[in-house]
Amino acid sequence: MHGEVHLSRAYYYCGRCHQSYIPYDEVLGLHDEISPGLLPLVCLAGTLLPFADAAQDVLKRFAGVRLSASTVLRCTQAQGERLRAQLKEGRMVEPTQPELKWTQPREEGQPAAYVGLDAFRVPM
Repeated sequence: MHGEVHLSRAYYYCGRCHQSYIPYDEVLGLHDEISPGLLPLVCLAGTLLPFADAAQDVLKRFAGVRLSASTVLRCTQAQGERLRAQLKEGRMVEPTQPELKWTQPREEGQPAAYVGLDAFRVPM
């Protein structure tokens, strides 16, 4: 059973400048009508797959949402540009929620970090 939330939002269109505006989208944190919870999955799918496959297969299968390939493209590119600007400003990428116990003091004799090494190489 899918829990769906239906929401009515006011839509404004300016006949002079031909721009549309939905004020409540900003309050909800929607970007391109995509919720903040769904946006990382849209961008991840758009990064790993062709945009049509991401929209028509992965997002439908894993999140139960239907998006167009152009929406996945726009969201992925917009977040990529946001990340590029952030890196250009010298700000590091940080997790949205800190991982639990990363800052907790360690017991005596416990390792501070683990390093993994594999035999694969991916050219960049």
